[in-house]
Amino acid sequence: MQSTNELRRFNSFYIAKFGLLDERYSKSGHTIAMHKVASQISAAGTTTATQLASVLSMDKAQISRILSRMFSLGLIDKTVDKWNLKSRLIQLSDRGRTLLDEFDREAEASLQAVVGNRSASGRRRLLEATQEITSILGTAGYTGDGKTIIRDIRQGEAGWVIHRHSTIFSRDYPKSPQPEAQLIADFANMRTSAGQRSDCMKVALRDGDIVGWVFIRAQKKKQTAELVHLCVEPTSRRIGVGTTLLQAALAGCASKVKTLLARADAQPDFPINFFEKNGFHPPRTPSSEKGLYLKAIDRP
Repeated sequence: MQSTNELRRFNSFYIAKFGLLDERYSKSGHTIAMHKVASQISAAGTTTATQLASVLSMDKAQISRILSRMFSLGLIDKTVDKWNLKSRLIQLSDRGRTLLDEFDREAEASLQAVVGNRSASGRRRLLEATQEITSILGTAGYTGDGKTIIRDIRQGEAGWVIHRHSTIFSRDYPKSPQPEAQLIADFANMRTSAGQRSDCMKVALRDGDIVGWVFIRAQKKKQTAELVHLCVEPTSRRIGVGTTLLQAALAGCASKVKTLLARADAQPDFPINFFEKNGFHPPRTPSSEKGLYLKAIDRP
């Protein structure tokens, strides 16, 4: 009970201190919610209303109202998604980017009014405290700066990846053969060549949490590798994590690898157009395996 009361007291203090009950910026008159949406569109480059609602944890109706307002003001441009004709791709217009700069300046001024007169050590302690709070409470699907970090898997993380992959797969595809045993075997058999890893395993992080992973396995005595596993946490889908993971893994493949193959049925969370968008195509030989896709790896 004491911890709950302390959190409520801190929440009230924080809201009052930073003026979070204000719905609009005093100078521009636009809503703070619009600033959040504009910032996320800018970070994503191109996005959709559905992706915005998911990433920002906002109601779809609220997102729709904000986007309609932004479109009427000429702040965003909309184009038809050629891969999904019912979907509209959204990006900031030149006017929208100008307004976002104004938003950022006003938000910065508001923060400076609160923390600008603190000592250097005080500001450092405040920053460390916010990082600690974010680390503890941060969600897997949202990051304030819109960044996804890709790196090699580290010691101790394989167990978590196997657990999450198996949990997600069993929930989404309960009637399909479960991948846990195969995942364990794949990790155990990761190969290295001349001190350099020929298999490639990458993880994606947002807010310090692992939200996706990819495993590419080099085939013996061939200039070919196979996309064996690609998985993204449900809360982090449709914001480019899968594509970013795939691109990083391709860059990390051994230099001798010239072709990457993928079996679409082995990656059920990713539709065919995901592979097509990322440069995969079916083999041109009629006798080729159904559902097999190939991608040529361009080397600089």
